[in-house]
Amino acid sequence: MKLLNSILLALSVLMAPGLSRIAAADDVVAVPAWSPPPPVSAASLPVGDWTLIIANGFTGTFHISSIDAHGNLTGTVFGKPMQGFWDGYAGKITFETGKASADLQVYTGFLQKTDNGTMFHLDGSFEAFSGSGGSAERNVFNWFARYDKVDLSQLGTVQSSVTNAALPVPSTWTVNANGATGNLVIASKDAQGNVSGTLFNSTIQGFWDSHQKKITFIRFGSFSDATQLQVYSGYFSSAAGNDGVLTGFFEAFAGTGAAAERSTFGWYAVK
Repeated sequence: MKLLNSILLALSVLMAPGLSRIAAADDVVAVPAWSPPPPVSAASLPVGDWTLIIANGFTGTFHISSIDAHGNLTGTVFGKPMQGFWDGYAGKITFETGKASADLQVYTGFLQKTDNGTMFHLDGSFEAFSGSGGSAERNVFNWFARYDKVDLSQLGTVQSSVTNAALPVPSTWTVNANGATGNLVIASKDAQGNVSGTLFNSTIQGFWDSHQKKITFIRFGSFSDATQLQVYSGYFSSAAGNDGVLTGFFEAFAGTGAAAERSTFGWYAVK
């Protein structure tokens, strides 16, 4: 069963009292062992001036000067130098304004296409700090850029420059999610990176991104009450003295104690 392709955000969950057991690790059907996919290329972005950029109400010019074969990009935004990355596989752009000060801004956006694929839109958010209007109460804002009449025949391609990383499967991890402790069981992972298992004895299903060393999954606190879903994202790292650590954050909803003032929490797991 494939789920929410764009779930991203992240995110291990605090199990609220009274949640019923949904499935145990031995309820999950085993799948063939995972092997790294062959290298493939993905479409690049058009270079030059984009028609329009609006960032938190401010309008100006978004210019991409270059994108190399591995997605490294340079250009300007509102006349300021910027540099970053284009991930053609995820349709994701990330860049920063290139000034090592509190004026720094960090942008993330995702590609949409309209008009039979010839108009490109980048939509996302950016983080600002004290030098450009950010504050403790709010430092994340929206932005949007558009490129009209893309000549698709002139688009280049990008390819991955990192190696694939394996996730241990099957494996059991000791989890702390916003203070709640228990087990994360990764029972299976297929050739496409689809992951299944349990967290706090509830079924999980999601993805392992071998390039980013990133796991994203949904915890099904209930199959009938969507407010008990939790969405986790985490990154794998290893160091001397341990077999691996997953750290990240998760989003919760009203059914597991979240509120408008706080719905995102931290988690980590040790193997």
